Amino acid sequence: MYSVIDTGTTNTRIYIVKDTGEIVAKAYRKVGVRDTAISGSKKALVDGIVACFHDALANGGLREDDINLIFVSGMLTSELGLIDLPHICAPAGIDELVEQCVITNNTDILPFDIPIAFIRGIKNNTPATYDGLISMDFMRGEETQVVGVLRKLKPQMPCFIIFLSSHTKIISVDETGHITNSMTTMSGQIFEAIKKETVIGKSVACGDEQKSTHKTDILKAVYRSVNDNGLLRTLMMPRFMEVLMESQSQDRAFCLDAAIACDDMKTLAGLLKSAANSQVIFIGHENRCLLYQQLFEMCGLDVPVQCIFDKQEIDTLTVSGAVSLIEKIVQHK
Repeated sequence: MYSVIDTGTTNTRIYIVKDTGEIVAKAYRKVGVRDTAISGSKKALVDGIVACFHDALANGGLREDDINLIFVSGMLTSELGLIDLPHICAPAGIDELVEQCVITNNTDILPFDIPIAFIRGIKNNTPATYDGLISMDFMRGEETQVVGVLRKLKPQMPCFIIFLSSHTKIISVDETGHITNSMTTMSGQIFEAIKKETVIGKSVACGDEQKSTHKTDILKAVYRSVNDNGLLRTLMMPRFMEVLMESQSQDRAFCLDAAIACDDMKTLAGLLKSAANSQVIFIGHENRCLLYQQLFEMCGLDVPVQCIFDKQEIDTLTVSGAVSLIEKIVQHK
């Protein structure tokens, strides 16, 4: 059996997985690389992962020596994580990820007498110059999810896999299943910052949990404003709706979400026009997936679209990708 550690900014999930890919136990702890950034020490992070690992073992009635390999990807391979590994340069697929993974039994990293396989992230093949800055991008963790998408969904390739979370991350996959590049925007973080740190927050309070009743009219107005006046001007629209119009909080919250999504379309549309008819897979919150799908239709992007928003299904993408990589690691290393 194997253990898959999925640690992000604030949370850690650990899965115990059979050779067949079946999840037999899991555990959750509120600990992530943010703890390292705040404290300047990895102690809280390591302690949290160790506790979560023991929780997962207990939940499955297992012992440490039942685990043959611990699989780690994502932010735990960054300077804020357990080990700082340089990114692989795109294009890269499952073979490159396995060839350049790092396997260690160093108990100073995690106090387990179990081999740990660290999967590197992937960066764009772009010169490290100011001229190349506009095309720079990287990922840590999404590469494993992409492998999971290819394993579980078997999409028509080439394709674009778009993650809608704290960032919007657009990943291009070629005909051979290699990640060729990515583009990232700060969509989710900007949404949260505006809600918490600006006057717009009052206008959209509590509205994001409800459904807007005027989506089409709002989306058309927002789309026109972002293209004609820019994002910063458009972000004022929820405030105008509250003070100068009769409107509901859910409509104003949708307006804010739509503004950020419409700005994302500037990045998305250019990429998609260069790869006409490529399948697009959105992965994230249901409302956001459906919003971006509606924007595609509004922009005349006639491409096949699939949305994955079930939380359990999204979680299994990481595990499925990890299992594919573990199979190759065991075979080759």
